[in-house]
Amino acid sequence: MTFEEEKQLFYRKVVEAIGGWNGVELHLGIFFAVLLTGEVEKKIDPVVSRIYCAIQNFRSKLQVVDTVAEQILKDELLKQWKNIEKHIGKRASKRNSIIHGNFYEAEPHPSGKRIWIAPPALMQEPYYVPIFIHDLETAQSEFRSLSREISELIDGYQSLVRTQRSP
Repeated sequence: MTFEEEKQLFYRKVVEAIGGWNGVELHLGIFFAVLLTGEVEKKIDPVVSRIYCAIQNFRSKLQVVDTVAEQILKDELLKQWKNIEKHIGKRASKRNSIIHGNFYEAEPHPSGKRIWIAPPALMQEPYYVPIFIHDLETAQSEFRSLSREISELIDGYQSLVRTQRSP
């Protein structure tokens, strides 16, 4: 693969990874709205959606959703949420490195390692781990999987609400 082809692939993978994370945030917002409204059939309440979107940073959104989930969910659904929340925390640092990292290019390096992302200066440990094309592919896959987990939790909660409402 030429250097130009590798650059195009790399930056496409960055966009795809970001898109995968966008799915996580979208499903987290839907989960928040469903928990607050109990709605399982109708559209998301626009007021609840605006509340979620008004929370500026992701860590705060996660804390708010966790607080609501702890008040509403019980037993297995709460355990499922806590497991997802833990995964979100781990994946969020990878997302931050991708979004806020420094991009580097070095044509003489071996194919697949000529373009990379280094974590931002404030996130660097003594030995940072660069993010290469294959890492972006892994991140995208992890983000999509996390999004599916949240979606499955929403389905589980909605099923429970339907069961409780039926005569």
